[in-house]
Amino acid sequence: MSEILLINVSGQDKAGLTASLTSILARYEVNILDIGQAVIHNTLSLGMLIEIPAAAEPGPVLKDLVFRAHELGVDLDFQPVAPEDYNHWVEHQEKARFIITLLGRQISAGHISKIAAIITSCGLSIHDITRLSWRMPLDQESRTRRACIEFRLHGDPPDRAEMRAALMQTASELGIDIGFQEDTLFRRSRRLVAFDMDSTLIQQEVIDELAAVAGVGEQVAEITEQAMRGELDFKESLRRRLDLLSGLDEAALVEVCQRLVLTEGAERLIQNLKSWVIRSRLSPVVSPILASIYSAVWASITSMPTSCKSSIKRSRARLLARLSTARARPNCCTRSPVARESAWSRSLPWVTAPTICRC
Repeated sequence: MSEILLINVSGQDKAGLTASLTSILARYEVNILDIGQAVIHNTLSLGMLIEIPAAAEPGPVLKDLVFRAHELGVDLDFQPVAPEDYNHWVEHQEKARFIITLLGRQISAGHISKIAAIITSCGLSIHDITRLSWRMPLDQESRTRRACIEFRLHGDPPDRAEMRAALMQTASELGIDIGFQEDTLFRRSRRLVAFDMDSTLIQQEVIDELAAVAGVGEQVAEITEQAMRGELDFKESLRRRLDLLSGLDEAALVEVCQRLVLTEGAERLIQNLKSWVIRSRLSPVVSPILASIYSAVWASITSMPTSCKSSIKRSRARLLARLSTARARPNCCTRSPVARESAWSRSLPWVTAPTICRC
């Protein structure tokens, strides 16, 4: 009968260490049931769940592993795993999997403690924690202003909405961003990225900025607070706020656009996305901002193969048409292309309306 062993290796990481140990296992035709490896500050942690076939004795396998570990200067521990324990572990893989992404200026032990407590209280277990951002230097001036950690979880919370609410509350209290999503094939196969605009791609809330121009900032803020407390639904709160903005001149959009600030990293993010779609009800606000980003995006794709450029050019023309709210004259052709700029785009010199036709 085959035997199952859990092998744990720890110590200073060395080139070829994993290859050296697994070559011994290969010699005895050992099966690897599970494996995981992590290195933090050149310190290795390697775990392997192995199945020694009935034809091989565990003694010689373990003896060779221990000697090799001694030669490599690392510690090696092992313990047997009962078949029923292994089968119980296998059954747990049917549970749902989730990912929590923690993003902030700096990640502290307090941040991780809060997130881990929520995970535990919702009945999930942490399977893996990975740093996604760059290593953090000691020199404060050299440190990046972003840190990101990903938690991989197993289990199924009894109330996902309640867990999301707890994470949102924690994010607000700690001043960090927290992403929560189910780890499925759909997550890995997504090809469309959609953004909100306010407090996402830009740092302001446009409706609040418009309210300030209209002199009704406090009233709009109060309605927003009522919606946040659950006293008003979104549609009703939006209707009331828009009623307060009734009669506001279109020039106010221009004034607001000129002082909007992109969120840190937004331009770099857009440059690194292969495809993106952004929708907003306030296109006169969204469009000029995206136009400035789009010029950088287009410059970054000029080196693509010729076969890709034709479709990209068509998408570019359509996107620029939407950005500038250009309207083509009916039944036009390439010999008589026309475009119409709106009042707000004419007043912003850094937005160029494209010349297009419907042909």
